[in-house]
Amino acid sequence: MIYFNSTFGEQVIGATELIIATFATLLVPIAFYVFRTIGVFMLAKKAKIKAAFLAFFPGLWIYPFAMLIKEVKFFKSTIGKWAIVFTILTTASILLSFAYEFLIAFPLVGNLLEGRNIYIAIDEGGAKNLIGKGFVQYQAISGIFINMQTTAVNGAFVYPYQFVFIEKWLNLITIFSDVLSLCVTIIEFVLFFNVFKKYWPQHFVLATIFSIFGAFPIFVFIIRNKQPLNYFDYLRTRYQNYGPYSPYGYGPRGPQGNPNNPNNPYTQNGYGNTYANAQNNPFQDFEPKKNNPEEPFADFNSNDKKDDN
Repeated sequence: MIYFNSTFGEQVIGATELIIATFATLLVPIAFYVFRTIGVFMLAKKAKIKAAFLAFFPGLWIYPFAMLIKEVKFFKSTIGKWAIVFTILTTASILLSFAYEFLIAFPLVGNLLEGRNIYIAIDEGGAKNLIGKGFVQYQAISGIFINMQTTAVNGAFVYPYQFVFIEKWLNLITIFSDVLSLCVTIIEFVLFFNVFKKYWPQHFVLATIFSIFGAFPIFVFIIRNKQPLNYFDYLRTRYQNYGPYSPYGYGPRGPQGNPNNPNNPYTQNGYGNTYANAQNNPFQDFEPKKNNPEEPFADFNSNDKKDDN
């Protein structure tokens, strides 16, 4: 049996409550798995990727997702040629995580099968109630205590409560898991950035950032029906909508901003006359300066200077 112990007392949790609690805990991960699977599968299916069915498997979904941007350059090669390597590294990282969790839970399951009771301390008060009263603290998970006074039902279980043997394997797995986790993070960033840039260029930066922090299933589900776009074509179309300030359309440096163009709105409206004159008359600096209309006595000033001479 599993008991919860706190400052206010002890509460037992049965098999039914344990199943409900486990399901509630896994509800969000299951929903994210469904969103990610649907999103990646539909994108791969529309792109006519033969391995689109791999989207249903943890770790293996990386392959069809990477093939969506197989033409993108990556370390003097293309992502399409790295897709299998990305898939192997991601799958290995997941397997190591499962192995780690299994080794952590293995002694607890062994004690439950032996008939011993497991106590979970909710707060410091609950932990104080258990320490020194025949309960052994489980080293792998804080707040977990095992009642060693309980008579074992089946003494044939291998390593039911000893943790020293398993701890050596956990340390080794942790080292490899940290290295693989770093590699997977880099892989995911590269894939997220380029896929969202291709299918959702309006918000690809924000989508990439939030995806790195765990919201990827939501964003890939959002873009599942979108069509791929060339990013530079998207920028050209977007800037053309800005009118006279567009580097691709109107404006001083755009194709429509040529002062010699009779359809140039700058020249027609008088805004581009200075620019046009500067282009058509390269010797304007050597021409005699015109009198400023704001100085009505400019002529007299010039005559005075002549008389002085």
